[in-house]
Amino acid sequence: VEELEKLKAEDRDSEETLATLTEQVKLLTVALESSAAEVTSLEDQLEESGNVIASFEESVSEKQSLLDQCEAEFSTCKAEFKRASEEITRLQSAMEEATRQENLASVQEIEQVTRANEETARANEEVEQLTSQLEEVKLERLSE
Repeated sequence: VEELEKLKAEDRDSEETLATLTEQVKLLTVALESSAAEVTSLEDQLEESGNVIASFEESVSEKQSLLDQCEAEFSTCKAEFKRASEEITRLQSAMEEATRQENLASVQEIEQVTRANEETARANEEVEQLTSQLEEVKLERLSE
């Protein structure tokens, strides 16, 4: 009987242990399911992050393309500006030369007018002298 009581006590202990273990398995199952849900959530977040990164990389690529295009346009504008500056310099030189030529022509024209005026003045003096001599000759003939 004692042996039976002992086996019954052991059986009760085993049932309690089994109940405890069953409860622990249930708790571990709940924890595992919760962890699985967290893993799924983290996987979703990781996928979303991957999409965000891909979108960002695409945006960076587009911006790099725009930057390359702007640099090319800037280079073109810079070359056009250089050509325009060279043309302005050439035109300024041509204008300076034309002004110098006009000034030289004006100086030559002034010199010609001055010489003509001097010759006219000399001719006028000669005319006055000749007129004066003519008057003297007329007076001499009249007095004869």
